[in-house]
Amino acid sequence: MVSYNPYTDDLLIGSKSSLSSDFAYMIKDNLYNQVKDIKGLKQFVKENNCTMVFEVIDPIKDPHIIEYGYPEIILLDIVYNEYKYKKMEYEEVCKVARRFDLDVKQL
Repeated sequence: MVSYNPYTDDLLIGSKSSLSSDFAYMIKDNLYNQVKDIKGLKQFVKENNCTMVFEVIDPIKDPHIIEYGYPEIILLDIVYNEYKYKKMEYEEVCKVARRFDLDVKQL
């Protein structure tokens, strides 16, 4: 999960309920390696008060039963940081994915 931290003015990156686990660092590494416009992504989650939810595939650091050839992040959803659950429409998620050159889940 990737969001914005107003206290540090930086991305807030977490996995498995932790901001400092090996999984969180793995996500950060993959995100920074694959997204060329990190500043733009930070601005997007900040301005839209949202959290981006990813599937992170890293065949070296976290192998799965299914073999993958290379690390990859896939955008699953974008959820607004509000008390009442609300997420971005799929078509908009696809636009955001294109903007940041991300793979996105298929419906």
